[in-house]
Amino acid sequence: MGKEIVRQESPDQPGKRSRLWCPEDIIQVLEENEGTDRIQIIILECQNYVIEWDGMAFKQMSNLKTLIVRDGNFTIGPKHLPNSLRVLEWWEYPSPSLPSDFHPKKLVTLQLPRSCLMSLDLFMYNKKFGSLGTTAAVVAYLPEVTSSSHVISLQ
Repeated sequence: MGKEIVRQESPDQPGKRSRLWCPEDIIQVLEENEGTDRIQIIILECQNYVIEWDGMAFKQMSNLKTLIVRDGNFTIGPKHLPNSLRVLEWWEYPSPSLPSDFHPKKLVTLQLPRSCLMSLDLFMYNKKFGSLGTTAAVVAYLPEVTSSSHVISLQ
């Protein structure tokens, strides 16, 4: 019932809804750059589909708080991620680095399982991680963790 209420926020334009979880709607928003500042939560679980985008779809999502991507196959990594993010979970993150303009001050959970990041410079900008997980990821450079005095969990 709650999902239908959210869908009714904008039945024909998923980019104007507050929450997205339907793979078809999310793929449309990402591939067509239809994101807006109304989107707060995206949970993507889609198998066997290649998302062909230009990496800029998150640029207009200035209020995105939660981004969870599981089983998504992206042609390229994001060129922008909103600094408003509090939760970032992205399985098989498709790039060796996070966008250079990504400096989330309120990010509390970062989970990047099965990713191949070369560095996690986020520690330079965020001193209050609640959970950092890079299970089965390759991280070539991790800044001095002791400078992040509020890291609760490092996996």
